[in-house]
Amino acid sequence: MEKVLSGAAATLLCGAMAFAIVFFGAVHAWFAAPIWAGGLLIFAFLAIAMVTGQGFARARWVDAAAWIVLFVVLLGWLRSPNESQSRLEALNAVACGAAYFAARFLLHRSWHLQAICAVLLVCAVGASLYAIYQHYAEVKMVLWRPQVYLGRSSGTWICPNHFAGMLALAMPLAFSLLLWSHLYPAWRLLIAYGLLVMAGGLVFSYSRGGQVATAVGLAVSLWLGIRRKGLATFLVLLGLALCGLGVYFYIQENVPEQMSRYATPTDISVRIKMWVSAWKIFLDHPIFGVGPMMFDGWHGNHREGLISRAVYAHNDYLHLLADYGLVGGGAVAIFLALLFHRFLQGGRKFDLLISLRHPHGEILSHRTALHRAIFIGLFGGCAGVLVHLLIDFDLHLLANALAFSVMMGFAVSLSVDATEWDAHSTVWPVWVRAPIGILLLAGAVGIAPKIVRTAYSELWRDRAVRADKALDWPSAEVAFRRALAADPRNAQALGDYTEYLYRRIQLNVLQREKWSALFFEACERALAANPINQNARVRRGEVRDLLGRFDEAEADFLAALRFDPDNPFFHNRIGLHYQRRGMADKARAHFQRVLELHGDDVARENLKVLKPL
Repeated sequence: MEKVLSGAAATLLCGAMAFAIVFFGAVHAWFAAPIWAGGLLIFAFLAIAMVTGQGFARARWVDAAAWIVLFVVLLGWLRSPNESQSRLEALNAVACGAAYFAARFLLHRSWHLQAICAVLLVCAVGASLYAIYQHYAEVKMVLWRPQVYLGRSSGTWICPNHFAGMLALAMPLAFSLLLWSHLYPAWRLLIAYGLLVMAGGLVFSYSRGGQVATAVGLAVSLWLGIRRKGLATFLVLLGLALCGLGVYFYIQENVPEQMSRYATPTDISVRIKMWVSAWKIFLDHPIFGVGPMMFDGWHGNHREGLISRAVYAHNDYLHLLADYGLVGGGAVAIFLALLFHRFLQGGRKFDLLISLRHPHGEILSHRTALHRAIFIGLFGGCAGVLVHLLIDFDLHLLANALAFSVMMGFAVSLSVDATEWDAHSTVWPVWVRAPIGILLLAGAVGIAPKIVRTAYSELWRDRAVRADKALDWPSAEVAFRRALAADPRNAQALGDYTEYLYRRIQLNVLQREKWSALFFEACERALAANPINQNARVRRGEVRDLLGRFDEAEADFLAALRFDPDNPFFHNRIGLHYQRRGMADKARAHFQRVLELHGDDVARENLKVLKPL
């Protein structure tokens, strides 16, 4: 039974990582359903392993902390004001938790570790080859989607920064296997080639944070791997200096337009505004936060001069505090502290933290050398990713989070103080194993319908949005109705549906009464599913304004502005409302506020023609 469970879990994880890395940068949420389902299967395997009495390597404190983090995410989902949006994050967390616990409790054979590391490196090298092709062929697509960050390579990710974040995890692993494993020379040559390809992809991503994070990971791996720490420190400093000079001169000589991007502080200043916004949201909701994936909606309440939509705080630690408060932040901090303690234990196990030289002729066994090299690479990769999280949101990308979770699970298992990795295990008593197994099975059965509902609804929402853009309105109407029938609480689908109905009202004057009735019903549902959807509130105000219900329209506009007082779109809409009502002074004040915030040409023209009606 143990062999069957572990083999199935290894196959699931290898497939999930390959699928996620190849496709997850360029697809919609419904595409994640196979990964979510695989996570539930792994939890079912864990339940069976519990009941059958399989032994587990000891690392109970860090595993308990991981369970607490997963519980906090699920609790945040249950209490979130936007259930469907938080559900997506909860399902991602379940998949990542399953990956971590599979690496801890199911994958006890060395070939599991080798296979998953190989999948990670092969996929990272493949994405890097695609990134290099994007650079030299000047490809304007990422798989089948238009490239957003023109001039920068991103492999199979939409954002080059997240592609660089994956390389920050993979490159230290390849570097350590190249230098400190006892692999055959042919395998080392392939790893060296892959490392060069990944370095090319990293350079062409032009991700400053990703490059710094990768350099940190490689430096940590180099320092840990070299036995003589004085020499290691010198080589680390020399390597960092040479890498910095090499990147600087390459960009300066070959891509001068990118040098301005490296030198300009504009991007950093924008991120600082996001960080301040996230911090203020946390101060407003310090205990439990605003809910999983709710920073995007609450950001408007603390814009800090940032006009564009933030979506993420671009700092996963601050985003965590905003979404989950001290409860979630404390749980993750405890987990990371215990994880670091396990890394230190692994460092002592492999003699990585002290300066020494082996006696003449002492050679590590092939297996020990492989585990040591992989542990060094995992230590360096995790260090690099944790640095990158200071300026980006890698762990909100399922591909990155899944790989990070698997590698953390293996690192904890490798840190167990035993001569052989799988020789030190214990069987829990049946009165402990049986309830845990029953809870795991019940949780998997309870979440499974949520996965089907979410995937089906998101599939039809995607089709509806594409049909709407193509002006195929009958198809869009059918698709929206199917999406909402599958998941009536899908806040994103309801928001898209209200925008679709708003356009129908604008363009179908003869049937305005019919579309207005549908629109108001959809708005009520959208605001019930997501009470802070201020765009739906403003759209409702516009339709009420169009129908002559001025007082109700004004109430909607003012409610949206109270929540998001520096939104130029909202100011422009209420300015038009006051202009129609002949309130020139109020209209002028809002148009001028738009100019102060954004310098909008439409507001400028509105001011020129403004006059009492």
